[in-house]
Amino acid sequence: MFDDGRGFDPVAVPPPSEKGGYGLRAMRQRVEQLGGVFSVESSPGEGTVVAAQLPLPVTEPDQAHQSPIKKDSP
Repeated sequence: MFDDGRGFDPVAVPPPSEKGGYGLRAMRQRVEQLGGVFSVESSPGEGTVVAAQLPLPVTEPDQAHQSPIKKDSP
């Protein structure tokens, strides 16, 4: 995800909610738990890039095109 907007005033950011949420720290933890890499690049006046890279599971060639639904299911 990226934006090229002006950003926001860091002084105007509200304090963290007690309910939690999907902040950058939580997103980084979730991505790392899945074996991925999470990064944020930001510069004032230049915008922000947020990236999450997750590994794909390796499948056998004959399994790659099989449906997960059994053929004898109603």
